[in-house]
Amino acid sequence: MIPKKVFNPRSRQHWFGVALGIAGGLLSTLPSVREFIPEQAYGPAFVALSVAVIVLRNITKTPIDQR
Repeated sequence: MIPKKVFNPRSRQHWFGVALGIAGGLLSTLPSVREFIPEQAYGPAFVALSVAVIVLRNITKTPIDQR
């Protein structure tokens, strides 16, 4: 059995996950970034991110190994 890679650069979901990680890291480590995003926008932002994950999951039905 061939082990799966942790990160595959051909995966849109993996790149989206990287972008989410960077955005979350910036929000937690750089307080100045929080000034640009009002607290009222956090809820809708997370809903939008959740919808984006669901849309990406539905778009990418073909396994990366079969591309």
